[in-house]
Amino acid sequence: MDGKGRCLDDVFVERLWRSFKYEEVYLDTWGLPEWKPSIGQCAESPSMGRGLAELGCHSCGSRPSRSCEGRAAMAKDTNLHGPAHKRRTLVRCLGAVAVLFVMAVWGVVATRHVGTGGERSTAGLRQEERFSQVQSAAGRTDEVPPADPRPSSFRSCRKDPVGGCDYGEACDFTVYDHMCSDGPCEGPQNGDQRCHRVCDDNVCSKGETCEQRLVHDSDTGRRMLPLCMCSGVGFGCPERGPDAKPWPAEGGLEPWRAETDLPFDLYYHAAASTPDRVFVSGGLRRVPGSDSQNAVVPEVYSASLLMRGMLGEWKESGRMPEPLIRHAMAVHGGRLYLAGGEILGASRFVASVSSAPLLEDGTLGPWRTEPPLPSPRGGHALVATAETLWVVGGSLDRAFFDGASTLWRAKFVEGRIVGWESIQAPFTLQYDQTPAVRNDRLFVVDEKDALHSTSLVGLPDWRAENTPQWRDSVTFRANGQRRVQLAALQERMLVILDRGLTLTAPFLAENRLGAWTQASRLHGPDWGGVISVSGTGRVYFFGGGISNLTAPRYVRVWSSGQMVP
Repeated sequence: MDGKGRCLDDVFVERLWRSFKYEEVYLDTWGLPEWKPSIGQCAESPSMGRGLAELGCHSCGSRPSRSCEGRAAMAKDTNLHGPAHKRRTLVRCLGAVAVLFVMAVWGVVATRHVGTGGERSTAGLRQEERFSQVQSAAGRTDEVPPADPRPSSFRSCRKDPVGGCDYGEACDFTVYDHMCSDGPCEGPQNGDQRCHRVCDDNVCSKGETCEQRLVHDSDTGRRMLPLCMCSGVGFGCPERGPDAKPWPAEGGLEPWRAETDLPFDLYYHAAASTPDRVFVSGGLRRVPGSDSQNAVVPEVYSASLLMRGMLGEWKESGRMPEPLIRHAMAVHGGRLYLAGGEILGASRFVASVSSAPLLEDGTLGPWRTEPPLPSPRGGHALVATAETLWVVGGSLDRAFFDGASTLWRAKFVEGRIVGWESIQAPFTLQYDQTPAVRNDRLFVVDEKDALHSTSLVGLPDWRAENTPQWRDSVTFRANGQRRVQLAALQERMLVILDRGLTLTAPFLAENRLGAWTQASRLHGPDWGGVISVSGTGRVYFFGGGISNLTAPRYVRVWSSGQMVP
């Protein structure tokens, strides 16, 4: 409303509003209650009848505007006092009042923190400061508060079915640890033996109430656990899971999709991908007809990537220089690299590194020996950047599988690996992990399950990252660690844990991680699978093991990707 609007605008209202803004609104400090009397004074003001060019200033009220004090008496009054002029002036002022009222309501709704004088209100400041403190405590800078908690899955956990309870859940089942004269004593099972959300925050979803449940009873005491129980009032409590009512997509992650099965079950194998193909190599497979014997797979297999990231048929691409398990694999510059690993039966790690060219049909050319690792290593990951090849995680000790604090880096020079140098981390890395890379930044997990990152370009700049709140439902290994696999998608970091539990967090400024949330779960595999992220940002999960004794190895392949809004 500054005189530059459309040609059909009311020029009288335009002129009135322009005068009113520059003589009162912009010069004086008003609150909403003061607008009505000031507009009334404006309607009765003789100066509103004068042309803008005739006056050095205007006076819309009973007093001159601040900029006009000392000049108001000098203005020559050429006002009109006829009835028609008064009616026109009143119409103009009423139009301005309507415009001001709409703008006032909109301003109050849109900027609730704005008070009189343009100052933010005390309540608004308190709210902003509180939210800022919550964000800072969580390592976030532009996140919104989390939504209502996820409902319990209510799946049966009587016989530890495949997959078990979801992340942050526990079974309503009591373990009795009493000694009787003739052996252990078993007490009554009062629980429903279903999976319930652990409400240690005293928060449950609709239709559920937080109750203390007995989960361990022994001679030395009892252990209670707060679980979200179905209240059964007004809401249903459906069972959710792979064979029941499915969960919707969560955490910005698409529901997992079944892909073409592997040629056979695989475990302790390695995986890598190119923009048009995925590869798996080595590992163990079950000997047909045997329940306990395993055989090492000496081949490399590949499958082409079809439309929407679907996998084609698996084909043998070639044989490895030597059969390996717990080795690592990566692709760089049209070559497939193998590094380290274990020779089954010898109970020792190796330091060998080999590479082979990738041909157009997915097969491998002749293998070439590369400079070996500084020392034998197994269970590690191989990360290739534009100019370097990194060895991350794993163990140098075959007897105890302890983690290592040393990373190795080699440069690519004219398609060859040149030398290895050691990069010391300020902590011990977890043995069994898959790191992730985004924008030349490496994300890893230490032996205490905390996330860290460092730049892969120049000198290391280790920093702590926002780590998920690991819940009791995430089982620890005998050495106190869990398998954690990281995958950097387009805008989110994905964590895959044992039993297919998944979490995601958004990437914030400077590649920092935002708040973690539960994501679409991968039902089926239990442990031991490996992942690889394709050039299109889709993550693939290959093989592994499951808890079902009739099929302890897994032939399935699953894939997922970040949901596109």
